[in-house]
Amino acid sequence: AVAHAILYHGQFILGMTIIEKLVAEAIAKHEGLKHTKCEKEPPDFLLVNCEGQKINLEVTRLMQPSAKVFESPIKNSKLPSRLGDDATALIFLNKLKEDKCLVKFLEDKKLRLSLQLESPIQNITDTAKKFLEEFASLVQQPEKDRKPIHGNNIKFKLINNAANIYSESVGISIRPKGSGIFTTNILLNAKIPLEERICTKNDKILNYKVHTEQKWLGFYNDYFLADFETYQQAYKMVSPSHSFDKIFVVNKDKEVYVLYHKQQENSPVPSNNL
Repeated sequence: AVAHAILYHGQFILGMTIIEKLVAEAIAKHEGLKHTKCEKEPPDFLLVNCEGQKINLEVTRLMQPSAKVFESPIKNSKLPSRLGDDATALIFLNKLKEDKCLVKFLEDKKLRLSLQLESPIQNITDTAKKFLEEFASLVQQPEKDRKPIHGNNIKFKLINNAANIYSESVGISIRPKGSGIFTTNILLNAKIPLEERICTKNDKILNYKVHTEQKWLGFYNDYFLADFETYQQAYKMVSPSHSFDKIFVVNKDKEVYVLYHKQQENSPVPSNNL
C-alpha cells in the first residue's frame, strides 16, 4: 500500500471551492497519494510521504480574462476574470426567473425571453425591479427606442417556444462591456492568466512560514476553449521565472497533465484515474 498522505488546512478548506479540492485530489491520485484533513497553516495543501518529506501544493484556476485586462495593464493586483464580470448578469437572470408573474406569462404564451446583456450589470436589484415593472411597455417599444435601465443596456426579444425547443422560459447571452477591444485570441487569453497566476502563487510561496523541499502548483483549466497544448504554447511564450518544482493542469474530466517538471521534460500523458 502507498503510505502517503495529503494534508490541507482545516479552516482554509472551508472557503475552497469544490473545484479546488478536486484539483488537489486529482493531483494526489496522479502522484499515488492519499489525502486527509489537517489543522495546518497555508499552503493550500501539504503533501507528506511516508519518510516525512513534505511538498507544498498551491491550487488555483485558469479562467478567461476580463475585457478590463486589455484596457490597461494590471500590475501587482489580482487579474480580473470573465467569471467576475458575468456573475452580475447571472444574478440579474436569476432575479427574473424568480418572478412568478413573468414566468407564468411566458409559459402561458409559449414564449421564451431571450436577453442580451453587457456585463457587469450595475445596480442589479434596482435594474431587475424596474425591468419587470416596465416589461409590458418595453415589449411594445421598438428596440431602438428602449432606454438604458440604471446605465445598463438590456436588449431582448420574445421567441416562439410552442415546440418546447427551450427548456427554460428565460435565457441570456452575455458579452463584456468594452467588447470592441475584447480579444478572442485563445492563446493570448490562456497566456495572460497563466503568467499572472504563476507569478502570484510564486510570490505567495516565498512568504511561507515553513519552507519545504518541493513546491508544486496545480491549475484547474476553467477556460474551455484552451486545451493542454494551448497552455504548453503559452508557457513557452511566457517562460516565467518561478520556484515551483512541478506545475500541473487538471481539466474538467479530471485528467492531469504535467505542464512543468524541474528535473525532467516528459511528454504529457493524461491520467483519468479518479
